[in-house]
Amino acid sequence: MAGAAVASGGMGERVDWRLAAPLGLTYLAFFAAPFAILLGISFYADSEQTRLGLDSWTKFYGDAFYLKVIFDTLKLGVFAVAATTLLAYPLALLFRGVGPGMQRVLIFIILMPLLTSVVIRTFMDRDPGARRCG
Repeated sequence: MAGAAVASGGMGERVDWRLAAPLGLTYLAFFAAPFAILLGISFYADSEQTRLGLDSWTKFYGDAFYLKVIFDTLKLGVFAVAATTLLAYPLALLFRGVGPGMQRVLIFIILMPLLTSVVIRTFMDRDPGARRCG
């Protein structure tokens, strides 16, 4: 492709970056554009959207409930990152230090809880008599 943006895709292949355009346009249409519209609407001071102001932002950041929700969310995020790092880094070092056969076993052990959860949910959805929590 003459003039196309290409990069090496490994194994001697060349990848055309225009292949990602449909995904990028879909992302813009269904995530970025609505988010930008919502952000723009948030700067109106009244529900009729006739007067600009920061009233909704001051109300949001001035309420103790919302501040607690923000703090709890950030605290949970920091905890999740720390726990993931503490568990995954030693496992990655172990994975890198063993042979290909043991790497397959480790991948199986790591992915089995995730796959089991999906299988259990799938079969639970098929059983109309299954009891649901919540």
